[in-house]
Amino acid sequence: MVPAEASGALIAHPRVVRARLAVLAAVLFVAACAAAPQEEPPDVRGTITTLTVDAGGAESGTILVEENPAEPSGSAKDVVAVGASTLVLRRTAQGVIAAGFFDMEPGQRVVAWYTGPVLESYPRRARATRVEILND
Repeated sequence: MVPAEASGALIAHPRVVRARLAVLAAVLFVAACAAAPQEEPPDVRGTITTLTVDAGGAESGTILVEENPAEPSGSAKDVVAVGASTLVLRRTAQGVIAAGFFDMEPGQRVVAWYTGPVLESYPRRARATRVEILND
């Protein structure tokens, strides 16, 4: 029998193989993260002009978000359903913190992202996956 080194075959030690696989996995992970799409822009950005609580006092209801409340028509106006599965956050100087439906109030600026169909009425109607109360 001829040793592997003498036959010209290259056999790597199992530790070397594992190290090379770990480096390859790290390179692929970094490449995948770099190629990840950027966050989608919000579906609406504006001021809460009306807040309606669902019956029963649960942390759910609707908010009317108006891009420009001074305009009776023409700018974006959306009735946004906020439910138990909606992530409500508040932007602060220190970062983004958890909030709830009752932390929202008329006059606050918000951005919202939707899930499912958007009814193209005026104002539009949609269900939010996320609402962020802005600090501006």
